[in-house]
Formats: sequence, structure tokens, C-alpha cells
Amino acid sequence: NGNKVNTGTAYSPNLTSTTTFYVESTTIEAEQSVGMTAKTTDGAYYTNTARWAQVFDAITPLTIKTVKVYAGAAGSKTIWLANNSGTVIDSVTVSVPSGESVVTLNLDVPAGTGWQLGAQANCNLWRDATGSSYPYTISNLISITGSTASSAAYYYYFYDWKVQAEGCISNRTPVTGTINAIPAKPTINVNGVELTSSANSGNQWYLNG
Repeated sequence: NGNKVNTGTAYSPNLTSTTTFYVESTTIEAEQSVGMTAKTTDGAYYTNTARWAQVFDAITPLTIKTVKVYAGAAGSKTIWLANNSGTVIDSVTVSVPSGESVVTLNLDVPAGTGWQLGAQANCNLWRDATGSSYPYTISNLISITGSTASSAAYYYYFYDWKVQAEGCISNRTPVTGTINAIPAKPTINVNGVELTSSANSGNQWYLNG
């Protein structure tokens, strides 16, 4: 019930005390695309002081893996995820080149309605004024329903979203790594050519050290 420490079929930690780990198996869902696939010619690079966002519903828990953006100039951009009250719950700051690029977000979104994916004020990212056709939906996963702007035609910043549903997770199995007490140093008795250890078990004999 702590942090993930390893992924894969084997794990070899260095233990200093007896420790219990928990192992689970997860199915990996395929990435899917949603939203406008590319910008149109009717829009502008947004350079005003307000913050705008796309509004969407997460029908099931999901991760927004990447989005495509179009920047008027290279620079650092902060992309944020807010709940339906506008409270930012997560954000990613990325370095974006001028023109078209795909940025990695890896934002985890719980199931819920009215989520907002937006960018900082004066972000200099392309916003379409026409051409949107809401909602953009993947059945049983996500629906982009509009934007926070008053115009229903506006589409802000983020194109060709790559989203991934949360995989199915098994119950956890405990695995305990046990640190045993160091055995006492044995003594050796010599009787003619016979050597006898004081330890009743676990003896390993070595010649010349």
C-alpha cells in the first residue's frame, strides 16, 4: 500500500530488515485518439491574459498521454488539469518548439464530469475559432464537450489527444523478504584427520581460506 518500486517479472531489492512487498498484475489498455486532429486556418495564436480550457467528461478513470499543439514561438508552457470548479489539481510544464509538436502530459484523470484541460495565460498556442464539432467522444471513455469560452465554436490548443483507460488491476499478493539472523561463528575440533564443526547444520568447508 505504498509507492511502486518496480515493474516486471523479477525484483531484487537490497534489504536491511525483513520487509513485506505487495505484487499486483495490471492489464494495459490501448491508447486512443480524441478531439480535433489538426488546426484549421480560421483561428489565432492566443496571447491575451485570460486562461481558457477544453471541457471534458471522463466516463472512466483515464490518462491523457499526449496532445498535439501549435505554438507561435518556442517557449515553456504550463498545461493544467482542473476540476469542474476550476480548481487546478495537476499541471505539467513543458518546453515547446515553434510550430506543430506533440507534448507528453501523462495526466491521470479520475472519473467525473466537467474536467478542464487548459494552458497558462498568454500561452501563444493556436486556438480555432470555427471548425469544431462537439462532442468528441470515445464510447465509455471520454467526451470533450466544449470549452470554457462563451463561443461554442472555439476549440482551444489541444489536438489529437492520446488517452488511455486505466487497466484492470488484480488483488495484491504479499511477498516477504526475510533477513535471517547471522549464525554464530563455528569452532573446529581436530581429531587426527577428522575435522568437526560446532555448528550442527549449514556447514560449508573451504580449503586454504
